[in-house]
Amino acid sequence: MRFTVPFGAIAESRWYATQSGRQDAGMRSDVTPRRLDEGLLQDLLDVAVAEAEPDEVMPTVAGPAGWTGERRTAFSRFHQSRSLSAEPVESTYTC
Repeated sequence: MRFTVPFGAIAESRWYATQSGRQDAGMRSDVTPRRLDEGLLQDLLDVAVAEAEPDEVMPTVAGPAGWTGERRTAFSRFHQSRSLSAEPVESTYTC
């Protein structure tokens, strides 16, 4: 199974992404994944802002360092296009 993590330490605390719907044998049994939807996307952004640098969790956006309004919008659009589009290329889950 292919297991991908959107951003290091955050995945251990609240979020992970996987290419299949199956749980990995090494996953914690006390964690129940919920598929990302528009309602949870803001929570994902809040965790990213609190625990990661923009370049750790999304493609580079030109401009000043940090979580600018433009970067926050780009982060949401990035995850909408990857996980919430009509033809998603990955599945993202919250824990």
